[in-house]
Order: sequence, then structure tokens, then C-alpha cells
Amino acid sequence: MKKKIVCASCVGAMGLLLLTGGLLVVIFFSDLVTKVIHRELAFRNGSESFENWRAPPVEPVNSVYFFNVTNGEAVMANGSMPILQEVGPYVYRQTLEKYVVSWHNNNTLTYQPGSNMSFAPELSSGSEDDVIVSLNVPMMSAVYRMQHGSRIMRLALSSMFTKILKVKPLMNYTVRDLIWGYEDPLIKLAKDIMPPGESPDLEKFGYFVTRLGRQKVNMTVYTGVDNIYKRATYDNVNGARDIPFWREEGSCKAFRGTDGSVFSPDFTQSDTVWIYLSDMCRSLPLVFEKEIEREGVSTFRFTPPESAFGDPDTYPENRCYCLTSPKCPPKGVFNISVCQFGSPVMLSWPHFYMGDPRLREVVKGLSPDKEKHQFYFDINPKLGVAMQVMARFQINLATVGLWDIEPTRYMPNITFPVLWMQTGIQKLPDHLLDVVHQAVHTPEIAEAAMSYGLFILGAVLIFAMGAYVIKRKLTIWKKTRAVSPTKAEMNGKSETNGHSTDLPETIVKNGKKVAENGSKDVAV
Repeated sequence: MKKKIVCASCVGAMGLLLLTGGLLVVIFFSDLVTKVIHRELAFRNGSESFENWRAPPVEPVNSVYFFNVTNGEAVMANGSMPILQEVGPYVYRQTLEKYVVSWHNNNTLTYQPGSNMSFAPELSSGSEDDVIVSLNVPMMSAVYRMQHGSRIMRLALSSMFTKILKVKPLMNYTVRDLIWGYEDPLIKLAKDIMPPGESPDLEKFGYFVTRLGRQKVNMTVYTGVDNIYKRATYDNVNGARDIPFWREEGSCKAFRGTDGSVFSPDFTQSDTVWIYLSDMCRSLPLVFEKEIEREGVSTFRFTPPESAFGDPDTYPENRCYCLTSPKCPPKGVFNISVCQFGSPVMLSWPHFYMGDPRLREVVKGLSPDKEKHQFYFDINPKLGVAMQVMARFQINLATVGLWDIEPTRYMPNITFPVLWMQTGIQKLPDHLLDVVHQAVHTPEIAEAAMSYGLFILGAVLIFAMGAYVIKRKLTIWKKTRAVSPTKAEMNGKSETNGHSTDLPETIVKNGKKVAENGSKDVAV
């Protein structure tokens, strides 16, 4: 009996221990798994996380849409409103690689970005031999810079354009030339007469010229080994901790965020996600819009707010981006001329989406559409992995018409759309999706299985111990009832001198009482 009691106590203790274990799993398991995941996410030389960042196993697809000017001669001859025809897409596959220069003791590393691109005719809506009527960007950039020059210089430039170079503001170009570059005499002239550093270090003009090969820029980022929330964020670029182009006041000069290939883990819907875009020469904020499930994984859609390209009057924090105050760009346009060697390049979202309506009123052929033109990242918040990306922006040129420069005499003073492009990642490779699923779902399943299993098993053991105790007490009670006098027996007792004495029950036989127990007859 004692052994059974001891066993029951052991079962109860084991049940309590299992319930305690289940409670500990609920409290600590998630934090423990998070620490393990964070360790795996940090960049260490040769680690899977680092290799996926260094040489992404995805192939971004770049789609380019040109704005063909269908009434170019009328625009140049009498200032007619430009009529634009969107043509494309012309699609290019891209491979990315980061060339690590050095690892540092302060948990940072320095790398140089690299890229290669190739035309994908099967995905394109045209050939690279297609002819586009587009702005002569080198020429119009020279005119823009000359608007405050002397009249003699403007007349000399006009003569060179018409008699020597024979160029016009709007010209015919093949898609191949616009993408991969063509030799332009104005670029060569600029390199010959302008001081070093004030002219582009290029031999050709083309929109993808700077996207080929290894770039000569040293970018230093944090590895996240000591602080996972700083992983892949910028420490400096070419040794500078601030972006050199913008005003000192405000936060425009700060390097913020990552390059967009990875993000910090465990962010929430209330956080602002930042990406540094070297093409924009700035860090771009992204804010939460909605939650979307991608490939069975929860993602948060982050997109630029209206304030990203907001005018300084409405968004004072953007005044440090405005270097031409008080004549700052309107809402929806971002001036990057300071980092384009003075060329009046203006960035916007495609078709001036979220921009000032007046931008679209001076041209024909634009129709902004959120589904087609929104810039967004769909990011898994637990890992900081982008599941789908649509990075879209439009290249425009601020055009001016100067009377002294004959070819541009009637050119409109507008923000002239040239092209828009989209860099997209529709889906991660299957092997990378498997890793994401394991990291996101396996800990949740394991935690649920362990906690519920421990709770259920512990409850069963405690119930079994309780059932045994109750059964044992019932057994003891029944035995006690069996040996105790019944109520009838108690009624058969008699009292003698204050004490009860049990007497045998008698029966009557032949007028005599006879003891039921067979004792002798007792006379009545």
C-alpha cells in the first residue's frame, strides 16, 4: 500500500513538473528561438545569410517604358504641348553581387556593388532596334546650365548646335543607344573644358551605363553581429558619414537604412523602414500600408508616403533637399541635379503618381494608376526578408527654352517625362522560400506542440493521481462502513447502570422465550 501511495505522489509531481515545463515553453521558448534566428541572420564570413546578401539568389527584372514624343517637330517649332506615347516594356534581367573589400573589428564590412544586365526579348514588347523620339539630354542639360550665362555665350552655344553639331532638343534614338549608351560630342566637350569633378566620368550617355560592372564606391555597413537591428545599415560611403549634397540643417544628409536587399528583423507596423538609394542620392522612408500573405508567409507592404517627394511648404522636413529655394520643385518631384553634375534630372513616381496635378496638365498621355505605378516592398517582419519588390520611378528633365539658343527657342519650361522603369522581384527561389518557411513556421509549430503536449500530459498525470486518491478514499470508507454497527444494531442495545449491554435477540417457542443463539430456555 505504501508503495502505491509513493507511486501516486511521483505521478502527481511529474504532472506538476510537466505543467511547469509547458509554462516555461510559453514564456521563454519564443525568445530563445529569436536569439538563434538573430545569430543566423548576422553577417559572418561564409555564413548562409551573408552569402545570400553578397550574391543574392534572385534575378531582378528591370522593365523600361519610354515616352515617345509623337509631335516632336511641333513642340520645337511653336511650343505645342508634348503628346507622349508610352512604349515598352523593354525588359532586362539583372544579376547583383557585392565585392567585399575588407572586414573591420567594429563589426562592419566594406564592399563595392556590382551589377550585370542582359536584354530579355521574350519578355519585352519591342526590339532594341525600335526608334524613340526623346529628349536630347546632354544638349538640354547644357542649355539649362547656360540660362544664367552671358548672352554672348548663349549665342555661341546656339551657333555650335545648329552649324557644327547639328543637334536638336528632340531627336531619334534607338532603344539600344538610350539604354547602353552612345557617344555624344557634348560629353566629350564637357570633359575637355570643365574642371575635374564637375563633368561625368563617362565616355557615353546611356541610362544603364553606370549599372554595368563593379562600381568604384566603397560602402561600409554593419554586420549585425553585436546588434542585429543594425545589420546591413550604412556606417559610411567612401569614408563619409553624411550624404554630401544636401543642406546641413534637417536630416537629409543622414545615411539611413539598408540598400533594400535585407531589412532589420522584428519590425512592426508602426515602424518606418528606410532604404538608401544611390541613384536618388538619398535615403527613402517607407511606411506600412497593409498586410498581405505571400507564398504562405505573412508580409507587410511598405511604400513611400506622400511626404517623400513632398514640397517644403507642406512638409518642412524636406526643405534641406531644396537647393533652389524659394523655387523648389512641386509636390511629387525630387531634384537630383546636385548629384548628376548639374544635369536637371528630376525624379518622380511613374506618370507623376501622387504628384501635383499641374505636372500632368502640360503634357498629354499620362494616366497615373496605383496598381501600375506604386513603389512598394512586401517584407516579412520576423526575418526582414523582402518577399516581393516593385521599385518604380520616373526620370524627367527640367527643360527651358532660351530665345538666344535658336533650337530651344520654343521649348516649354516644364518637367519633361523621359522614361520610367521598374525593378521587380515577383517571387523568391524555392530553396530560399523553404528556408523562410522553416524560420517562420517551424518555431511556431514546435512551440505549440511542446506547450500543448506538456500541458496535456501534465494534466493527464495530475488527473490520474487525483482519480487514484479519490478511489483509495472511497475504498477505505466502504471498509469502515462494513465493520461499524448499523442503526438497527444500535436500537438493540440496552443500558445497564448507564452502560449499554448487548443482549441476544429472543424468539417465542411454546410460550417460552428462547435465545436465538441457542441458549437455554428462559422462563417467562
